[in-house]
Amino acid sequence: MKFKNSLIFYLLISIGIVSCKKEDDSELIALEERIFQAYIQSNNITVPPTESGLYFIEETVGEGSSPKEGDWVLVNYDLYIVNGEQLIYTSEKAKAIEKNIYDSRLIYGNSKLSIGSNIQGFDEGLYKMKEGGKAQLLFKSDLGYGKQGAGLIAPYNSMLIEVELIKVIPDPVAYEKEMIQDYLDANGYTDIDTTESGLYYIQVEEGTGDSAMTGMYVSINVDGYLLDGRKFLEEDVYRFLLGSYDYTLTPGLIEGISYMKENGKARLIVPYYLGYGDIGKSYYEGRGKVPIPPYTTLLYDIELLSAK
Repeated sequence: MKFKNSLIFYLLISIGIVSCKKEDDSELIALEERIFQAYIQSNNITVPPTESGLYFIEETVGEGSSPKEGDWVLVNYDLYIVNGEQLIYTSEKAKAIEKNIYDSRLIYGNSKLSIGSNIQGFDEGLYKMKEGGKAQLLFKSDLGYGKQGAGLIAPYNSMLIEVELIKVIPDPVAYEKEMIQDYLDANGYTDIDTTESGLYYIQVEEGTGDSAMTGMYVSINVDGYLLDGRKFLEEDVYRFLLGSYDYTLTPGLIEGISYMKENGKARLIVPYYLGYGDIGKSYYEGRGKVPIPPYTTLLYDIELLSAK
């Protein structure tokens, strides 16, 4: 992203307004408009806006499918506030660390999003793209978070999203099945059957102690991954009552532990409906955080330390 040196211009525009203790909406709207127009001028943006007001600046024309209503997409994106050109979110872990916005609860890398569930400016821009394409989406708050704002995004803040459309997913359930089969084939698990629930239980080392049963206190070492290798969970000597509610545990993980014996090790491939389902796992502290998106297959490596 190449910003020009327009910060001083923005600050000059804001003098006399930001110092006011109270501003009605008309003043905030006017301020946003001046900052937005200043950004357009200083960055020599000449593409005309759409009817809604979105500036769609295509950088790379994709060659694949375009998303339509009801589809899901895999994307990489950076999200900026135009006022001050502040980076709020990035898909790149290294960039997040560099810009001091890293959040250990997030899984960096591509994001799986449902078309129609995002802010209007983001969705409208995605509709205009094809797989493999890259674009900048520039829009005012009426296509973003409006007068409410969201987390670090204050009310009446224009936004810029730099997005790469990696893949269009018409059916997320079928897509996850394909990803599981690809993982099984790539790792030589061609003769693995599922349990009745659909869990893939792969015994790595047979245990030598007691079997884990509901009502026992169990201690485990567990690492959790997405199928592409990104880690979302790491717990050493994690102790809990098997069968009790714990936000860290998923139905697939609990079922897998119930097949194990003390000192045993296993790998579990957990379909989305035995994991975090069609909702995913989210945090809502500050800005919304979604470390595990909906319809996501999970992989666990477990060592059962004790079952008493």
